[in-house]
Amino acid sequence: RLLHTGPGWPVHAIHHSDTDVNGFTTARVHALEPWFARILMLFTLGWAGFPADVVATGLMIGVLHNCYVHMDLDWDHGPFNWLIASPRFHRLHHLDVEAVHHRNLANILPIWDIMFGTWAGTARMRGAYGAAMAGVPATDLVQLWLWPFREWAKALASRARKLA
Repeated sequence: RLLHTGPGWPVHAIHHSDTDVNGFTTARVHALEPWFARILMLFTLGWAGFPADVVATGLMIGVLHNCYVHMDLDWDHGPFNWLIASPRFHRLHHLDVEAVHHRNLANILPIWDIMFGTWAGTARMRGAYGAAMAGVPATDLVQLWLWPFREWAKALASRARKLA
């Protein structure tokens, strides 16, 4: 959720720039994203007292499930859609369609989307994938790498203008 708002979005937008969402989309991330995500996750799970082997197992399951939900499969889980994320549930989240921006955020447990009001269901929707509406480049590696830094600079400049 933090990666879809504020200063987290420019880093995560690289993941959303993929116009051909598939299992490899899991690995399409800015170099900074794994650092942010892992530090936050390890801090939270460590603070909660989870043993290291449980955390490692959970991370492995998470990566595998993340690959699954990004696969180009028109699958949902029927009556269990609220319990575990399916490719149809999560791929809807990757559409570059205003109606589903920042919806179906869960990678594994859609119950969070239901609780936070971001559930968009598993209906079939058509549209382009990517983040072109947000201005994120689709394929230029250098531009993708620079994107978060440019967006953060714009945000800081905007904040400085407001304070001045």
